[in-house]
Amino acid sequence: MTPTPLLARRTQAVTLLALAAAAVLIGLPFASSPAEAAQTTRYVYVSDNIGTPGEQRVEEADDGLFTVTYRYKNNGRGPELTERFRLAPDGTFSEYHVEGLSTMGARVDERFERKGERAEWRSTSERGSATLAGPGLYVPLNSSMAPVSVAIAALARRADGRMPLLPSGSLSQRPLDELDLAQGGATRRVQLLLQTGLGLQPVFVWATTGPAPRLFAFGGYSGEIFIEDGWQSSRAALEARQQVAEEAALRDMALRLRHPLPGLTVIRNARVFDSVAARLQPASDVYVLRGRITAVRPAGSAARAADNEID
Repeated sequence: MTPTPLLARRTQAVTLLALAAAAVLIGLPFASSPAEAAQTTRYVYVSDNIGTPGEQRVEEADDGLFTVTYRYKNNGRGPELTERFRLAPDGTFSEYHVEGLSTMGARVDERFERKGERAEWRSTSERGSATLAGPGLYVPLNSSMAPVSVAIAALARRADGRMPLLPSGSLSQRPLDELDLAQGGATRRVQLLLQTGLGLQPVFVWATTGPAPRLFAFGGYSGEIFIEDGWQSSRAALEARQQVAEEAALRDMALRLRHPLPGLTVIRNARVFDSVAARLQPASDVYVLRGRITAVRPAGSAARAADNEID
């Protein structure tokens, strides 16, 4: 599993989101009031193949400033990031800055700020702004796993479990399961959450419970997990429980979201790729019957009788 933090998971949809961003961003210096005592939470990556390839350290200062150091290396490659951010009363970012190196070593320097209804952002690859009256959660192009934790807590405050995203889109979250863990005399109740709205696949994350939940673990049963330090021995229990809940959730989504199309279906204006000639053909009308393509005709040809049409 390569690290796909929420919220570098925006790279899965970066083309669409970058199109939504256009405008100007000013520099966003953080307030320089000295931080006093800080509360620190450490996470580690645990891998079947390469041991502990990365870690994340989150420090929350008394003045509300979060400082995150994040590192992940696999075969010598991986991101090295430092984040600093503050949160608004609704739990979303009011200020955010990340800098360092991306997975392939490119420079990362990304900033976001919201003042009132005006939000502005800038990175090495895009810049934009938006005006919004209600809450909106900014999705960084490159980030640690800390924005996942911010999203978990912000969505938990919403009665409908939904939150608009910046630059665009929305994120939803719902609980699937809860599990009690015990390790070294300590106990912890955690919950499995399902998030949808980033990328093309749902995301499953473990979080703490209570009124202010935060990220506890992210992974599955793929040979690697990102987990709060000290709870590594809980990995097997989390993965087994998640596999059952994940399969049930995906089965339910498939039943609810699929749209059976009985009879003959024509898909109009489709571009068909000819893999033998390595050529993308002009727009065509594709006829499908009982799961099989029965005809491909030039777009706009006289239509055969079809029970369903998709443009």
